[in-house]
Amino acid sequence: ASTALSDTTDPSNATLAPSASATMGGAFTFQTTTGTDVVTAAVVGLGTGAKDGISLVEITSSDGSTVYGSVSSPSSDTPSITLNTNTLTANTSLTTYKIRISPTPTCPQCREQHTL
Repeated sequence: ASTALSDTTDPSNATLAPSASATMGGAFTFQTTTGTDVVTAAVVGLGTGAKDGISLVEITSSDGSTVYGSVSSPSSDTPSITLNTNTLTANTSLTTYKIRISPTPTCPQCREQHTL
């Protein structure tokens, strides 16, 4: 059995001001050929320098109601997110997951908006 990861159509670049509402920054799908496969981590690619204005990156269900894993105050523009044990399980149904980005309340290093 194999598991396929596919990127979906990414939203347009968004500029988020400090303290703005969380926004969906992208989506992806998983699907297996047979059986199930537990996904334990994901690496998210952010725009150059975006980490400075982000307080939280989350992997969520398509509707945003379930959070599978998150990283606070990412230290790089490609944070690795450890997913909760046995919660994100790929199966034979094509399933969409989303990346939710929360900006920092303030950005003391830069005092400016950031583009994702």
